Amino acid sequence: RTVALGGLSPEHKSCALNLAAAAGGLIEVLDPAPADLAGKAHLTEDGCSGDMVFLVYSTVKDAMNAIKQLHRKVLPPAYLAAATAAADSNNGKLSKMGKKLDKKGAKPAAQQQWQQQAAAAAAAAVAAGGEGSAGCESVTLWARAVSGEAALVKKWRIILRNLAFQATEADVRKLLEASGTYIWDVTLPKGPDGRVRGFAFASFLSFPEAQKALQAINGQLVRKRPVAADWALGKGQYQQLKGQQQQQQQQQQQGGANAAELHDAAAANGVGAG
Repeated sequence: RTVALGGLSPEHKSCALNLAAAAGGLIEVLDPAPADLAGKAHLTEDGCSGDMVFLVYSTVKDAMNAIKQLHRKVLPPAYLAAATAAADSNNGKLSKMGKKLDKKGAKPAAQQQWQQQAAAAAAAAVAAGGEGSAGCESVTLWARAVSGEAALVKKWRIILRNLAFQATEADVRKLLEASGTYIWDVTLPKGPDGRVRGFAFASFLSFPEAQKALQAINGQLVRKRPVAADWALGKGQYQQLKGQQQQQQQQQQQGGANAAELHDAAAANGVGAG
């Protein structure tokens, strides 16, 4: 039920928390996120940067919904400026989301009011125009489950091979989205020359979602080339599999050499001739 929200800075934290509350079911914000738990969850290794908070939701379903709404969401300057203004107009109520709401539902009215205020701030920001406040830059949020199946995004990962060198992340996302699954991340490794290397990785929040996408895209065309999709192996698993394959090849070669020696010995003794 706990979601790590990163990519934050003091200037736009309240704006991000508005969105987190507007997703529904948010009952607690831990700000800052506990360093020991963040380290054990390997959040930095999965790409989390900047300031981080932990969001506790009422249910796992609420947490998953929040991740899908928050992860990789880009907040343009106009959004940040409008959301900050909306929070300030509420006498700072939305900027104090670190205060705990009762997990047992003893304060449902307060929780509902919190969510309504956050949704209003988010709606005002979406409707805002202009360039935003001076010195304000666009930011991209990062969200992932702290524990449980949805935290294993590197485990629920597939590899797409045989991509054209002109293929883009947008091409890969378009292909994957057609499967009807939520894609947590897509990466296209590049060589020293800056060109893509002909393959991509895609991560998901669960095994069923990854499997569904894998089955749906295998053999589909991206820029007129059929994609070959398979489960992506971690470095340790890859090296283990590679070692097993090399061992099998050596055994086959040794078996062939032994067979040749037996044949030569038989021939020398006149066995098996004619």
